[in-house]
Amino acid sequence: MTEIVNTAPKFVRVLSGEARPESKSVALLLGTADREMFGLEFDAGVAPAVIAALASLVGKATEHLPGNERPSSQALQTTGMTFGLNEHGQPGIILALEGGGEIALALTLSDLPMLKQMIDETLAAEELARKH
Repeated sequence: MTEIVNTAPKFVRVLSGEARPESKSVALLLGTADREMFGLEFDAGVAPAVIAALASLVGKATEHLPGNERPSSQALQTTGMTFGLNEHGQPGIILALEGGGEIALALTLSDLPMLKQMIDETLAAEELARKH
């Protein structure tokens, strides 16, 4: 990891956020445990990578905790999905998020059979639940 020059405090809550079309960015207002507030602004092009990096690192930061002690996560609400292959033939899913943003997830071809199985099992369970 590169050397961190300016370290922000530990944020414990997201207070608000806004889209800034004029600067092609998004901004978050974050709060600390001491009730201090800090604003962070991200270029729209880097925001999906920040989301993915944070999600990935949360798993590493909490993997040693027993399941009942891990912090609960708030799910991102999706409004649509597109599946396809990039120019290198790598499969991926683009999720449309509530509010209009998108996040692209790259997959490997070897992930597809397991993904299909999980989708089939979820649909079967939902259908069974609907019948009862």
